[in-house]
Amino acid sequence: MEKTLLNIIKPLLPKMEAVQPYLDIAYRSRIFTNFGSNFYTAQNRLSEITKGWALPVTNGTVAIEIALKTMNFQTGAKIALPDFTHSGTLLAIVAAGLRPVLVSVDSKTWQMNLSEVAGLYEGGRIDGAVIVSPFGYRVDVHAWDALNIPIVYDFAGAWGFFPRSIYPICYSLHATKTMGIGEGGFIVFPDEESRIVGLRLSNFDTNPVNRNIESIDGQNGKLDEIRAAFLCAALEDVHLKKIDARIKARRALLNFYLASVPLAYAPPMERWPSMLVVQHPRSKDFIRDAEKHGVQSRGYYPSLSGMPAIEKLVDRASISDISMTNCMALPADINLEDAYRVVEALKCYN
Repeated sequence: MEKTLLNIIKPLLPKMEAVQPYLDIAYRSRIFTNFGSNFYTAQNRLSEITKGWALPVTNGTVAIEIALKTMNFQTGAKIALPDFTHSGTLLAIVAAGLRPVLVSVDSKTWQMNLSEVAGLYEGGRIDGAVIVSPFGYRVDVHAWDALNIPIVYDFAGAWGFFPRSIYPICYSLHATKTMGIGEGGFIVFPDEESRIVGLRLSNFDTNPVNRNIESIDGQNGKLDEIRAAFLCAALEDVHLKKIDARIKARRALLNFYLASVPLAYAPPMERWPSMLVVQHPRSKDFIRDAEKHGVQSRGYYPSLSGMPAIEKLVDRASISDISMTNCMALPADINLEDAYRVVEALKCYN
């Protein structure tokens, strides 16, 4: 009998019966976008949960782009980012009219080294940075803030990690994230003034008084009322409890993988995991054969440094250790019996 494929992730969206009342609000009002009732309900709830000034937007990439534009960088300013991250981080920098500078990550933390970024800034090689939480790992926001370098935080997969910062923090609500609604994102700003600027930029940078376009930096980044309905339902207490349980279960499962597979590694830091990624010297072999074992696995992340399509778009400050190409995602939403299947499959590659 053929084994069921164990997928990397099983999306966890709110139940339709929870979404329906918010859809009814949109249909009754005939307001389907442009900041209707659902948008403000979601915004207020996100602000309450994160204890910041939240702004829902269309997706996590747009969140980073808008956040960067609120920072008043000059066109072409050089922005550091890790070469171990999703390509959306880099493309958001480009879309904001800025120049990405790829920086190596520490193979023990999977994050950029604070002193290297500080040195690049002091040496005039960068004008700011996007600091990434890889797969929901804790970032020392206090230490980064203290550098006084203009920063945007990309915490796309770090739902539940809501530190306060003097800079914008961006999250994704993609269906593959721990908190997903299909597609969406939000920014947590440090103050109301910054959020107002972000709100305007998400609506073509339109002046709400005279309807003039204030700049060419704006875009249509609004979260529409249909997706906002899913977000409102996802932010109800009953669903948030499921999300909390999911985070706890994923932490336990990752620890099980690390304890059961001798060559597997992941940073020993606090996590709010959006994916269960481990470093393994034979990850490429396992990814190639994984489905033969009834397991789904993919390489995360392909090195940005090695992508020909972006070669002319970036500068390189440093390149991460080759070991960072040996990372792979393992099934994150499975029971213990299935987890043993994954471990047994991996043992063939020790």
